[in-house]
Amino acid sequence: MDNNKVLGIIIVLICLLVFFNLRSKNDTDNNAASQKPAASSTQTKTTPKTAPAQPEEDDTAKIAKLDSIARAILREAELRNNAGMQPYFQQLMQEGVTEVSAPQVVKKKTPTCPPIRMELNGREISGSICVRMLYVYKGKDHYVGYCRP
Repeated sequence: MDNNKVLGIIIVLICLLVFFNLRSKNDTDNNAASQKPAASSTQTKTTPKTAPAQPEEDDTAKIAKLDSIARAILREAELRNNAGMQPYFQQLMQEGVTEVSAPQVVKKKTPTCPPIRMELNGREISGSICVRMLYVYKGKDHYVGYCRP
């Protein structure tokens, strides 16, 4: 026989073996799924009861609360009161915040300097004193900040 014919026959045999193997595997899976224990007349059917879903705290309310705490940190940072910031940092961590950046405070050097410009959540804020910080809650970054005129 020619080498091409032998190779063709081997390929056909392999394909047939794979096909029958897959078919028999599907048949056994279907049989196992269709076989259920027979219900006796004395047994009562019970349906599993699911526990009522616990209402989760609204994330927007939680984030508003966290933003409020972060703004308190920023007010203390603006006053350069490190000791005053610590309780607020602890409060953020107790509320589930995983990371907090150091507050960034930027002031104009002189009154004639142009206003400071910062980007915050996709918008630009400006003023003579600007403060901002970042905290991470449930894996998402949240930026908080403000500028004073």
